[in-house]
Amino acid sequence: MAMGQARTLAEKYELMENNFKYSILQVPLSGVKVNSLPESYYFFPIQESIIDKNPKIEQNNNWGGTFNPTLE
Repeated sequence: MAMGQARTLAEKYELMENNFKYSILQVPLSGVKVNSLPESYYFFPIQESIIDKNPKIEQNNNWGGTFNPTLE
């Protein structure tokens, strides 16, 4: 998918799971397979305009905020 199309879908919150490309990488010599995906991809950032409307909403911690969406 072109970046422009992805940006348009992201702005309208219409990106779906099948819009992402995941890859399995093999660790050299060990044969162990790992899934490499940046942690920030698991949760989208919350738009600043939404946070401005409600002071109780916090940005996700992987996007510069303090809220841990995984509730660990």
